[in-house]
Amino acid sequence: MTPHPRPGERVRPTPTLGSHPALFVFDPLPILRALRAGPDVIDIHEEPFALVTAEVLLLRWLSGCRAPFILYTAQNLEKRYPVPFRWFERFALGRAAGLSACNREAARISRRKGLRSSARVIPLGIDLSTFTPGPPRAAGEAITVGFVGRLVPEKGILVLLDALAHDRRLRARIAGGGPLGTTLPAEITQRGLSERVELVGSIDSADVVAFYHSVDVMAVPSIARPGWTEQFGRVAVEAMACGVPVVASDAGALPDVVAGAGIIVAEGDSVALADALVRASTIEADELRERGRARAAECSWDAVARDYLALYEEASKPAAWASRAGSDTPST
Repeated sequence: MTPHPRPGERVRPTPTLGSHPALFVFDPLPILRALRAGPDVIDIHEEPFALVTAEVLLLRWLSGCRAPFILYTAQNLEKRYPVPFRWFERFALGRAAGLSACNREAARISRRKGLRSSARVIPLGIDLSTFTPGPPRAAGEAITVGFVGRLVPEKGILVLLDALAHDRRLRARIAGGGPLGTTLPAEITQRGLSERVELVGSIDSADVVAFYHSVDVMAVPSIARPGWTEQFGRVAVEAMACGVPVVASDAGALPDVVAGAGIIVAEGDSVALADALVRASTIEADELRERGRARAAECSWDAVARDYLALYEEASKPAAWASRAGSDTPST
């Protein structure tokens, strides 16, 4: 939405009030200036129910700007929000000229909740110049499984430990921090895995690629919980871009994200996970690496930019939003 900066001009972020993802608002003055500059399309990259979405739409109305707007959603669980947030959601979806969703179920939910324009499933982007394959790993009897994520039950870390206990060929490098960090050593000892599990701790983003290069296969064994499921699973795409085979559970958006480029197992099934980890790193490894790199290319920033450009072009066509332009006045 912000006008293009002049060459050499530094763009400063707009100040915000609040930090909750659904409850913050922008300083209205920079937003008003941007709206009065006459954008062609407004991209509100926030959930339709969010307070900041309502703020931008109110400022759009107050400024007299009638440019079409598009929304973003990752919410792949159908939720009924309290008033006034469900009013915000209904108003925004009913008047949007388009919507980008990072998973298919989020797009379907938006349609059921009143979206009348087009919805495109656009993956979260990754930098393929950063996430690149490493040197070939030496083949051996031991198989090193990687895990990167928060150490919480819903990420399936205990399921991964159970999988390791099923097959002595499996070892693991576990990176991340979280509530289970204090109890994980005891869980590892209880399963007799002390010699086969390395707890790396939290790692900097600059070290993530080296971590991927240090493992034979990546595990993304998430488990859906009431009120939560995986909305994308960026670690799977990053690993595939680095030439590492991926095994993921079928929780939430993971099957869509992996998209046939990895092995999907039922969430919580440690036996199936163990078997898939062995297959992915041995007999299916070469095929999965090739398919994984192809899938990662679909999530490159260039590919994502093309998807958004197509969405903007579609949204800017009069037919996409003219029928809703006459009913822009905020209401409940």
